[in-house]
Parts: sequence; structure tokens; C-alpha cells
Amino acid sequence: MKRLIIAVCMLITGIAISIGGDVKEIDSWMFTNCENLETVKLSSKVREIGKYAFYGCKSLKNVEMPGGSSIYDSAFEEC
Repeated sequence: MKRLIIAVCMLITGIAISIGGDVKEIDSWMFTNCENLETVKLSSKVREIGKYAFYGCKSLKNVEMPGGSSIYDSAFEEC
């Protein structure tokens, strides 16, 4: 699974992603090392951001999320 996640991140060439629909949590390590990612928009349904979810997203400058989400350890470390 980790290889799949890394491959997906390498394919992200857009600068922003929106996470909506019925997504309630961002799993740990989900967007690790997505170096081109600059903006993340989360819907109000997202309640948890897992450990290291956006670790190493060096270009990440803006995260839009409604209040009330739990953010676990190091979710945005090295951003």
C-alpha cells in the first residue's frame, strides 16, 4: 500500500486538492512526500487527520479546514 501512496503523490502535478464527499478521516501517511502539493481544502465532514498524513509536503502553504478536526502527531511535519 505504501508504494501505491508514493506513486499517487508522484502523479499529483496540480497544486491543490479538495477532500470532500463522505471522507471522514485522512489516514496516516496518506499524502506523505507529495512535494508539489501547495493547498489542501477539507470539507466539514473530515474529523481526523492521521499521523504524518502530510509529512514532507515541502510546498504546502495553505490548509483550509473547518474547526473541530483532530490533528494527530506530526501530521504536517517538515512542511
